[in-house]
Amino acid sequence: MPDDALPFSSWPTWMKDQHRTFMEQLVDQPANSAWIGVASVDNILGRNGTRTLRRDGQVALLGDDPENEVFVWKPEKTSWAPELWISPTRRDYRSVYARFIEGYWPGSNIDDAPHHVDHLFPKEPAVLGGLSHVRLLAIPKRSNVSAGTFEKQMTAKNHSQGPRTKQTRMATLYSLAKAMGYVGYAGLKTLEGRRRIAAALMQALREAGAPKEIVESRYDEALLVEVLDCLR
Repeated sequence: MPDDALPFSSWPTWMKDQHRTFMEQLVDQPANSAWIGVASVDNILGRNGTRTLRRDGQVALLGDDPENEVFVWKPEKTSWAPELWISPTRRDYRSVYARFIEGYWPGSNIDDAPHHVDHLFPKEPAVLGGLSHVRLLAIPKRSNVSAGTFEKQMTAKNHSQGPRTKQTRMATLYSLAKAMGYVGYAGLKTLEGRRRIAAALMQALREAGAPKEIVESRYDEALLVEVLDCLR
């Protein structure tokens, strides 16, 4: 991970805005508000007869893309950046993300940053779990490749244990690790290896200046080890 504080100063404005929003949502009170996957946009909007599940914002279309494939979530909190959500089956997600950035940060271009564009909740587990949309973000290349090890395990657990069908999926510290540049998932299959990964992640986040709500009492390494073992 880079040496300066999160979100990193070398990133373009649009990328810093999106990552800062994601990190602040993760430590939001009274609960984590960093949504990264949904089973239906109807749940967000309350169109299925239930109360609106995600409040304090609104859904907007992106160009001519149909809502059941692409939408933008615009938080009411003015300091939080818009979010792009896309069907996990769409293959042109990088070009869609490029249009999103150009539309909401005029004059910007995703090629300003040599990063991948990827799903915060992995697309294959998303499809297996019945999610209609997942949240996109620009991801540092090394951490995106490194996170693939963990995401392959998630996919395998979906096949061996059955998909975990939930209406919403929330970010974990491993979502933040992927977004911010953490690498290092060697030893994932053993308990001792998972303990090393959890400890190394917390240390990396401390060194990168992550919020105290993350690096102090709210997240303990025992929970991070459990997440590595059971997330699917």
